Amino acid sequence: MIQGSILGFNGKMLDGWAFDSRDESRGLSIEIFVDGILREVVKVDGNIPFIKNRGFHPTGDKCYWRVDLEDCLTENSKCVEARVKGTEIYLQNSGLNPNREIFFFLHIPKSGGTTVRKLVESYLGSEAIFPSSDQLKNDFGGSYPTSLDFLDNFGVYIKPETKVVFAHIPLSIVKKLPLNFKVVTILREPKARLLSHVKHFGRHQFKESRAKSFDSFIDMHDLSRRLTDVQSRMLSFTDQGVEVLKEEFSLIACNSSLEESIMEVCEALGARLDGDKIPKYNHSNHDSRVDQWIRDHQSLELSKFIQLDMLLWQHISAKQLDTHLHEA
Repeated sequence: MIQGSILGFNGKMLDGWAFDSRDESRGLSIEIFVDGILREVVKVDGNIPFIKNRGFHPTGDKCYWRVDLEDCLTENSKCVEARVKGTEIYLQNSGLNPNREIFFFLHIPKSGGTTVRKLVESYLGSEAIFPSSDQLKNDFGGSYPTSLDFLDNFGVYIKPETKVVFAHIPLSIVKKLPLNFKVVTILREPKARLLSHVKHFGRHQFKESRAKSFDSFIDMHDLSRRLTDVQSRMLSFTDQGVEVLKEEFSLIACNSSLEESIMEVCEALGARLDGDKIPKYNHSNHDSRVDQWIRDHQSLELSKFIQLDMLLWQHISAKQLDTHLHEA
């Protein structure tokens, strides 16, 4: 019995597996059709890369195939199919659209991104997003894949049904991924984002560090680099580069209320939600010890961490950057 599936497709590279369970030594070839026309034939002769949650774990070797379709596709291509040569057996996930609409949510830390991911997943379903909550917990230890992971395994991570990708990776890396994303993000008021980030580190590290002051905590954990102009670095923004963002982003949500930005992004990603489903960001549940710790160290010049972020915020909030969703 011949079994097989398309594993991943990133707009350029298509890969998958196939083998005959009755004769695992049998050599197979896969025919690749684009809009019904045979464009490539590839031998099944490789070993499947070890990636968690690929959906199947064949016992035989030499059951993996991979093919470059860059020269076979146009902006009008609608359907890619994979069929076992000499049979009428089409592999699972055949029929994918190489020009489908797919979003990338560039998740700036402490800017409501986790709420967006959970709301979008609850509305669209776990199969429509990467990583899903289960993938994030079981396959990635609770953290997003790194930039290097995305560059190496993007064709594995992104399935034909994926509609939204979430990650803490900068725009410079997103632009290297071989798929034409609609990039969306939330920009948060810089001081509020910075204080939330400081509280995050404080809740998780302050007690263990035994730091005697806020400043010593920053120095002890080398947080200055990790806290400085985070939003500008994620968006690859410089003081001369505001206009470039018009071309790079489909939407930058930038509202005085973080809740309004979350709602705006969720709607852009296809999740039509009631406003009462958006949690209120009053931070009343923060560790009171950390809050007091910050209040006791007013001497720290927080502005030194957000000089470029403030400039970015001023440009965006003043509507000097008119970003909007492109027509589908």
